[in-house]
Amino acid sequence: MEFLQSLMEAFSLYRHIVVPVLSLLVLTVVVIRWWDQVSYFFLNLMCSLPVIGHIARLSRASEPRRTGTGQGLWYPSEEAICAKYWKYYRTSNHTADFYLHCVDYLSKVDERGRKPTSLLLWFCTAGLVALEAFIFALVLSPFIATNITANQAEASAIVVSVLIGVILVPATHRMGKELHRNTLLKKIRYWHTEARHSNTALALQNDKDISLETTYQDDNQPNYLQMLNRVPHNAQVTPQYWATGIAVALILFFAIGAYFVRAATIDNQDTQAVNGSPFSQQVSPAASPFDLPAEAVADNAAADNKAGAEIASNRVFASKLTFIILSVIFVGVQLIGILIGMYYSLVGIDSKAAAKYVGDFSSSQEFADFHAMRREQVARSAQDKLATLQNRLLMKRSLSQSEALTRLPTFQDYIEGKQQEADKREADQQARQLKKAAEAQAVSAAAAAVAASVVPAVASVTPAAPLAPAAAPVQNVAPAAPAAAPAENVAPTVTAAGYTPAAVTSAGYAPAPTAAPAGGSPANSAPVATVTAAAPAAPAPVPAEAPAATTLTAATAPANPAAEAELKQRISELGDLTVLNQEDLEVMAEGTDLPLAALVKHQKLQQVMNKARGATV
Repeated sequence: MEFLQSLMEAFSLYRHIVVPVLSLLVLTVVVIRWWDQVSYFFLNLMCSLPVIGHIARLSRASEPRRTGTGQGLWYPSEEAICAKYWKYYRTSNHTADFYLHCVDYLSKVDERGRKPTSLLLWFCTAGLVALEAFIFALVLSPFIATNITANQAEASAIVVSVLIGVILVPATHRMGKELHRNTLLKKIRYWHTEARHSNTALALQNDKDISLETTYQDDNQPNYLQMLNRVPHNAQVTPQYWATGIAVALILFFAIGAYFVRAATIDNQDTQAVNGSPFSQQVSPAASPFDLPAEAVADNAAADNKAGAEIASNRVFASKLTFIILSVIFVGVQLIGILIGMYYSLVGIDSKAAAKYVGDFSSSQEFADFHAMRREQVARSAQDKLATLQNRLLMKRSLSQSEALTRLPTFQDYIEGKQQEADKREADQQARQLKKAAEAQAVSAAAAAVAASVVPAVASVTPAAPLAPAAAPVQNVAPAAPAAAPAENVAPTVTAAGYTPAAVTSAGYAPAPTAAPAGGSPANSAPVATVTAAAPAAPAPVPAEAPAATTLTAATAPANPAAEAELKQRISELGDLTVLNQEDLEVMAEGTDLPLAALVKHQKLQQVMNKARGATV
């Protein structure tokens, strides 16, 4: 009570300082809470001020007209004054559809009806924590500094309680918000698990394009993906408890620490009461015939000691039980802060903005009417300021006759120009999305076609003929006469070791003779398949291009493993071939001296692999 009395005396003595400071604090809170209205008021004020106002400064500009917003002719000063009001017009340029967008966004993130923490709740939470911490700080203050007065101890207790509140209020609120986010993440994983049991689950990958404007974009997706698109999460989409751990550790530390400090204090007081004063001493009185016997005196002393011990024990027990109750109250106050953070917080990416727009409006029509009135108010103020500026500009230019008078633009022209630009950006974005979807659909169709064509091709492959015995010598084939059969008789053979061209059965095809090495064994380093002689066929005229076709077919897949590996290495270094069409592949084959068939085959292989990766993800 002495501290409160001294506080009131200080307030009365320094009221000319305290009152302005408190008024400034209240004004700061009001400005922060209603910043949009306050800034709009100061904009109108600054436009109307002489000499240093916006209109006064912009009217002194001398730039000529130029093409500006909406492809119209504007003075830079006209666009500048319109831009200042456009910011407030844009925040009110919302219709009933936007209200439905906000409601849909909050519904998909399961936060419909929730509101952010208000200033009143913040003050109540901070006040409760500071009040309970003040009681705890009263016990700590004697140990903070020795030899301090009672007023100084109360002042230090206030400081300590404020510090405890500064630490615990944000920690408990953050813990409650984290618990709410973890609840949503658990819902996502539960719904995804249920979908996996029914074999309809999709990959837990969010769509980064989802916002208030594009909230209808994921209507066809399951509910867990809709929520995932709007809730911040980690790579594994798992709950996190780092804020919870910090808050719980702080609460337990302060609660248990307060109990031990209070218990140690009462134990110290009890010890001092038992020991008595160190300056006191007992004086033995003179002997009297009426003294009690020694046994009776001893019994009385024992009874007194027992009574004193029971009183001290009960006092210590009651004090410690009180301290435990105070610690429980402290934890309960923190639980209130956690619950406020849990039930009055929004964790969606755009949930706070959506809840702010929805506000206390009961319907979309009420929302649209309010913003229409707000837009009309801003448009009237902007047009009034723009007309004032244009009058000053025209007076200046008519006196100097530097420019002919033409039609004056209005704030409505500025609005229409901005809307045209926004429509153009939206159309471009939709075009990009449609192009991206068409490309993805084309790739999927091509991959499906390739997958369908690969199965019959594999089924139609016949096993290769058995190899000749090792002892049989390889005959060198000498150049022969023109082929007696067309080149279509040359067919490749697929073996287990890889792709090798089949033996050429046409007697008309004869590769260049291969010189045997010094050891006498036939050379096997040439990139030409081993050719065996076939039975002569009836002579028949063969077109001149038949040998060239045969040579191309043989070069498409070299029989030499080293040459085949080199060919695959060169093709793999070309990168992603799925983005190329047939004409691009032909140009690449001609420029790199690679066979076109090998490039086409590698392109189909990449398409199949990309499709397999997409299905796995």
